[in-house]
Parts: sequence; C-alpha cells; structure tokens
Amino acid sequence: MAGFAMGAGLLLTVAIGARLVGVLAAGALAGFGIEVFTGLWDTVFQAHVAVGGKLAAYDYLASVGLLPFGYALAAPAAALLGEHGVFGLGVASCPPSPRHCSCWRCRACAGSHRPQGASCA
Repeated sequence: MAGFAMGAGLLLTVAIGARLVGVLAAGALAGFGIEVFTGLWDTVFQAHVAVGGKLAAYDYLASVGLLPFGYALAAPAAALLGEHGVFGLGVASCPPSPRHCSCWRCRACAGSHRPQGASCA
C-alpha cells in the first residue's frame, strides 16, 4: 500500500499546484513505490495462485483493461471539476490502508481462502 500512498502524494502535489521540482520528486518517489509494489504483487501472485485459473485475467482486466474508461471520463471530469479538482478526486480515491484480507495468515478468515497445500507457518 505504500506504493499507492506515494501515488497519492504525486496527485496531491499536482492538486495543490506545487512547483515543478516538487512534482518531479513526488513522481520519482511514486514510480519507485509502484515498481516495488508491482514486483511484490507479481511474486505473491505467482506463488499463491493456481496456474490455469481465471484470476490472472480478472487481475489484468482490473489493472489495465479498464484504463480506456478512465481516459474517456477524464475530460468530462476536468470540465466539471476543474484541473485541480480531478487530481484532488484522484487523491481521495487512493485507499490509505487495505480494508480487505490480503494475508495468507489472516486471523479474521482463519486462512479459509488459502490454496490447498499452502502453509500458514
């Protein structure tokens, strides 16, 4: 989630109209955070998701496949909310922390979502 928080920081610097140096620094930090997150996500995904399942297709759809809809909505949103309003909306849409079970050792669901044979140690 740190990668998403760093991305929200980039959007926030643009939303408040920060100087170019600040936006560039926030962009570099956000890029670093997203790349670390992506590497960890891919590692966990390959280690814990069954091969041949549909989950990879759904992951791709949610990650990349819906981008054209966001592109199509960006211009009308900017016309309605203004430039800073759109970036502020982007900041507001970044979750500060996960609200769902994302751990194989989750106590709330007692690991019932683990693939067969996965260890809880």
